[in-house]
Amino acid sequence: MKLYPLVRKVLKLLSSADSIGIMADTDADGVSGAATLCEAFGVAEDDVWFPSGGFYGVPKDALRDMLEDYDVVVTVDLTPPPFPEARDRVVVIDHHPTDSHYPMTVNPYEIPALPTHTSASALVGMLAHRTGGLNRPWVPLIGAAGDGMEGGAVYETLASMTDPGYLVPSRGRNLTPLQDAAATVNAARRVKYDVGAREALKVLMSADSPYDVTESHLQRYRKRVRKHRAIWSGEAERTAHIVEGVGYAEIHTEVDVEGLVARDLVDRLNLRCSVVVNLARKPCGLYKASGRSQGFPVNELMVKMARWLEGSKAGGHPNAAALHFSDGDPREAFNRALDLLQP
Repeated sequence: MKLYPLVRKVLKLLSSADSIGIMADTDADGVSGAATLCEAFGVAEDDVWFPSGGFYGVPKDALRDMLEDYDVVVTVDLTPPPFPEARDRVVVIDHHPTDSHYPMTVNPYEIPALPTHTSASALVGMLAHRTGGLNRPWVPLIGAAGDGMEGGAVYETLASMTDPGYLVPSRGRNLTPLQDAAATVNAARRVKYDVGAREALKVLMSADSPYDVTESHLQRYRKRVRKHRAIWSGEAERTAHIVEGVGYAEIHTEVDVEGLVARDLVDRLNLRCSVVVNLARKPCGLYKASGRSQGFPVNELMVKMARWLEGSKAGGHPNAAALHFSDGDPREAFNRALDLLQP
């Protein structure tokens, strides 16, 4: 991997910082990226912050508090709001299309030579590798597996340093050990949100292999996710509203399975796209909709839906996106947004 000038500056800043605070997303990409940063730069688990109760993003007051406590703040799989007075003390490591307000941004949309098909955790792994602090290259690859971002130059470099047995299905399972571990980490946050993410971080920090993650106490969360996914995928399939290959469904569960249900609808009904809204508020007080697609711009659809929903924030990728909102009629927002995309 070529050492880009921006990457060199980021490494210099992190290596010279007196203290580093990490703000990471709660999914496998964010958690494995945080674990990799902790190991590479000597950051303690207690210095990692996760969005609370299913909230997505970085509240400005939370960023302000972190900047008061740490010399440098690193965000993983999250892009923070602008904070001009601290723009040289924030490092953003993300892989979503975004308008970052920080010069120290490691993102394929900011560094065109990097492949856009990559995960935030893989980018963290790239940085850790350059410091000589990447002792467990399989850890950032868990995040790549969780986001379906396997492949590309960054991923392949990290994969070449890990046990090849972690990259292929084994032990009679359909998933690779990395995918299995990613599903386990994601299950923890689907059930317990930031509390689950912190439990997963602790497991990742002490694990010697992906199998240690999969066989940990986090497995109990996975069983609960499977149960709720089966129940609500069946319900969504029966009640889905479908317009020209684009489906819409509503569920109501305290477990964050809307993304999994959306994927099941696309696969089972052979849809171009599906949007599933969970009408049970997250602990943070927001509702969440998840979209999955096959060749349909679901990210654009969710962004347009946000226009008609209060307190809304949408983002993601062309084939997988999410929308958080505080109030409004999501079905009406879906129909209006779809009309804009489908003349």
